[in-house]
Amino acid sequence: MKKRNLLMSVIILAVSFGISLSSVAEAAEVAYPTKPVQLIIPFPPGGWDLAIRPLADVSESFLGQKIVIVNKPGAASVSGTAEGIKSRPDGYTLFVAGVGAMSLQPHMGKVPYKVPDDFEPVMLLGSNPVMLAVGANTPFKSLEDLVREAKKRPGEVKYGSSAPGSIQHLAVELLSEKANIELSHVPFQGAGPAVTALLGGHIDLCASNPLNLYDHIQSKKFRGIGIFDHKRSPGYPEIPTLKEQGYDLTVTVWFGIAVPKKTPTAIISKIHDAFKKGMESEKFTNQMAQMKQDITYLGPNDFRNFIKEQHDFSGKIISRLKAAGKLQ
Repeated sequence: MKKRNLLMSVIILAVSFGISLSSVAEAAEVAYPTKPVQLIIPFPPGGWDLAIRPLADVSESFLGQKIVIVNKPGAASVSGTAEGIKSRPDGYTLFVAGVGAMSLQPHMGKVPYKVPDDFEPVMLLGSNPVMLAVGANTPFKSLEDLVREAKKRPGEVKYGSSAPGSIQHLAVELLSEKANIELSHVPFQGAGPAVTALLGGHIDLCASNPLNLYDHIQSKKFRGIGIFDHKRSPGYPEIPTLKEQGYDLTVTVWFGIAVPKKTPTAIISKIHDAFKKGMESEKFTNQMAQMKQDITYLGPNDFRNFIKEQHDFSGKIISRLKAAGKLQ
């Protein structure tokens, strides 16, 4: 009752002084944030977590409050994503929107949200092309060598990915279609086991995030034979793109920030501006350069369109793989 009386008093005063109610609302929103903000990362520590945490650290000063990281893995990143989407739309719960939960899992089974209708994209933060690496003990010196051998021995060249239906799995199957070859997929429970299998010589090829492969390439345990992009990365310029090797394919592992539906626009703008300044800070750009991580920015509207495009793109590939019996 007291709160309602106070609200009525504010409205009466606003009208008395000729102030619009929208101005009153905007003034209230300016106070955001007045307490720490939670950022849900829907996968375990490591991997993209290594890029998101430094960004949150530098963005705190621009937001004006502590950004508390909470890792909530599960169900191929769907659990944490769903929790973020269903949280209160007050700007105090943000979540990482990534390729798995946004463009892959909705086509693999039922998820408790619609893409991109049930949330508000804030910004794309990072994107890395899928990388291909072979073991140093294999005879393959290039992608051309691998394709040639796969044509001689259909289904005998083995490649690993982090999981069935992962973006890495889809990338290699796209290459197989383009090159008219048949490779044998060996799925693992995560990128780590797939990389370990390549180190042990149990598979011939691994498709993964460059973060998982590049140290082994530099130590000569792996050979990097291609990235799924239209241009070479400044982080690993010696590794050719698939496009320059005759296969015009771009497949990336990406992530960004999103908030629940109905979060006020003014609050979204504040979150966006804080993280954008964090991305542009010298400290963060230096950290990403050391990690050989590409910083990729898209604003709210462009990020929404990007998510929709990636969702539809993955859906078509997954449908083909299911029809061919390569996915359940």
